[in-house]
Amino acid sequence: MTDLHEALTPYVRREKRGEKMVEVLRHPLLPIRDYEAQFNALYGRELQVKQIDLEMAELTRNWGKTIWLHERPFRAMALQSIADKMTDAQYWALVAEVWIDADDTYTERGRWTQIWTSTRPYRDHVMTVVEHEALAQIPDDEITIYRACLPETEHGLSWSLNKNDARAVAGRLAGQPIVVTATVEKQRIQAFFSGRPNRQEDEVVVLPRHIRRVGTSETPRRRVRALQAAE
Repeated sequence: MTDLHEALTPYVRREKRGEKMVEVLRHPLLPIRDYEAQFNALYGRELQVKQIDLEMAELTRNWGKTIWLHERPFRAMALQSIADKMTDAQYWALVAEVWIDADDTYTERGRWTQIWTSTRPYRDHVMTVVEHEALAQIPDDEITIYRACLPETEHGLSWSLNKNDARAVAGRLAGQPIVVTATVEKQRIQAFFSGRPNRQEDEVVVLPRHIRRVGTSETPRRRVRALQAAE
């Protein structure tokens, strides 16, 4: 049997799944999967192909491709690792693309807080002209925002301006989701995204330290479950 490529060895981790422990391969350039030693040669070949593609992307200064060669959970990390190689305008445009593509910004909220609090100029490139205009047209200086989440992930950066949109997101979450209501000063909004691919709802990015929590409400699905449990 072929040995596992030495560059992959540190990325095989034991994780709990239900009542048992499983080995999972979590390398930034490869799809996350259960590790099976019989596929060591395949893993090694996949890594070599990705490394060649990555080298070519960096050589041609194709920073978008450099980031997208990484698997989704590692793209914010990849963005930070090459941030000093790109222009300020490129940086902020890619911040928007990577954020919108991400399916879990909460886990990496520390890294995302660093990204969003960057003082690099040309920050206006993070939003489109239409998005800038839409945000500017909001008349209030203090804005009510909503976040669909689980109780333990309340302090995230992704919020909605529309409560019904937040409820729709909550309906797609597993577990016992809630909708958090808060307010934020308009000037504290890091970005506003509307009509973007992979985003069915409008979204605002807000740092947790800038919000004032108003309250929470259960989603209808959670209330039904609570009533059923009480019967």
